[in-house]
Amino acid sequence: MALAGLGFRRMEAAPVVRRVMEANGPDATLDTVLRDSLKDLAR
Repeated sequence: MALAGLGFRRMEAAPVVRRVMEANGPDATLDTVLRDSLKDLAR
């Protein structure tokens, strides 16, 4: 997982990624998922 490589624990990042993917639908790009997940995790 790319976010784990940036220092985020898998247990905290996985639910965020799942929410972002559900919100953006099946056409979400990797860039969008990473960007939105990072925004969420930064809060």
